[in-house]
Order: sequence, then C-alpha cells, then structure tokens
Amino acid sequence: MNEVTQPRRGDVFIVSLLFAVLFGYSLFMAWGNLLGLQAQYEYFGISDSLPWALLIAGMIVPPVLFAGAMALGRGRQLVARAGILLAALAINAQIALLLEAGHRQWEAALFGG
Repeated sequence: MNEVTQPRRGDVFIVSLLFAVLFGYSLFMAWGNLLGLQAQYEYFGISDSLPWALLIAGMIVPPVLFAGAMALGRGRQLVARAGILLAALAINAQIALLLEAGHRQWEAALFGG
C-alpha cells in the first residue's frame, strides 16, 4: 500500500508550463530593463555608464535557475518537482530585487544623490 507511482505526463507538463511562464515573465522584465535603461541613459547622455553587468545578470539568471530546477526535479514526484521550481522562483525573485537595489545604488553614485 506504500506504492510510489509516477506522476502523469500531463500533470508534469502543466506544472512545468506554469513555472516556465513565471520564469518567462521575469526574463521579459529583465529584457525590458535592458532596453529601457539603455534608452534612458542615452537620453541623459551617460550611455557609457550603463551597468552592463547588472543587466546581463538579470537576463541570465531566470533561464539558468529554471533549467537547473527542471534538471534537479527530473524523476521526482510532482509535489517535489513543484517545490523545487517554487524555490528556484523565490531565489530568482530575490536575485532580481538584489540587482534592482544594486542598480539604484549605481544611479545614486552616478547622479550624486
């Protein structure tokens, strides 16, 4: 009676798709920051001071965390897989907030405020 069954493929697909959309939204936000800040810095005439490391990190983190969580969750029960993806999404959100705080410090140092 303690038999462990494999989750149905459809359930795994739905959970994976849901988290892919959430990570995709984070990637979309990073892409918007990359394009928007580039235009903003050009408008102010300080395009050579663009924080490229922060912007590129914002673009790299979501797909890397999603791929890592999918690899780590492979072959596990559906709840464990969802938990791993949820933890990766929380880490992604924390890193996004850290990058935003880093950008605010960058701007404060740049504009003297």
